[in-house]
Amino acid sequence: MSSKSTSKNKAAEAIQDDTQGAVEPSAAAPASVYRGTADASLSPGLRRLIELFATQLSDVAFPGISSGSLERASEELSARQQALETAKAQVAASEAALAASRDALRRLAERALAYARIYAAEDPELTQELSAIRLDPEKPKSTRGRKPRQVAQVEEALEIEPEASA
Repeated sequence: MSSKSTSKNKAAEAIQDDTQGAVEPSAAAPASVYRGTADASLSPGLRRLIELFATQLSDVAFPGISSGSLERASEELSARQQALETAKAQVAASEAALAASRDALRRLAERALAYARIYAAEDPELTQELSAIRLDPEKPKSTRGRKPRQVAQVEEALEIEPEASA
């Protein structure tokens, strides 16, 4: 055994002797486990550290830190990442279903309003109430683009120079 390897083992043993409840080293996981798509959220530095603990430092353990603890934390992160992706897909599907329901209700309401207007032809009060109903919310008027024609005509009539365009 080399002196470098012996000093690493002695340091690890000294730390384990000084602390109770130190995590025991676990079987090393192959480094290929950490290079898959599941760890896309891991930084290269984290990936490399986990790989080192799975290979060269597999027989070393510090209080609460070993190749096994790093592997479990990485797996938990991967599971939470997958849960997040699943939840996002569910949200997207729910939003699509909501939009479809909203569209179906709008189409049904348009038909209902049309029938109600025909029905109310003889009732001026009901006709007035139905005429006031707007099914689609009014869109705000755009303040960008060309000036309305009336503004340009007023500026001409008052001999105001139009504002310079940028």
